[in-house]
Amino acid sequence: MKPITFLLMLILFPLLCIAKTETTFQSKTAIVAMATNLYTEPSIKSDVVASKEAGDTLQIGKRHRAWYFVEEQTQPNAWIKMLAVQLATQPRRSGNLGVVSLIESMNSKPTASTAVRGFDKHAFDNITPNKALLKPIDSFKPNTRDLNVFIENGKLTHAEVPND
Repeated sequence: MKPITFLLMLILFPLLCIAKTETTFQSKTAIVAMATNLYTEPSIKSDVVASKEAGDTLQIGKRHRAWYFVEEQTQPNAWIKMLAVQLATQPRRSGNLGVVSLIESMNSKPTASTAVRGFDKHAFDNITPNKALLKPIDSFKPNTRDLNVFIENGKLTHAEVPND
């Protein structure tokens, strides 16, 4: 094999692999969970192009960090905060959602979860939780003194977070 051919293969092969792994985004129906704005860019500092009310439906596409791109002809180039919508394909949960009920639901109902960094999808297959140790977490309510100590030790500060 000629050196130039080898060099071209060395350069082009990774590029072809990247091109093959590019994902296509399918539009999904979402329901607006809370009144919110649509922005021109995935940032609350960008221009607002429209507002949506809770219960409105829209088509969303690709995701960029905590934002979804809105794929509607009436709203070209619009982004919505990910936490402001609920995918219409996912069932709403109801009832007691404490830690123990979460663990119990893992054995009784299908559960979707996000990945945990550093673990593969089979890392938690054979885990049996100790529900007795988790029970106190459901009723944990720190008092004001404990909260103030936590804030002071963590050097936490107060900051207003915009809701839109």
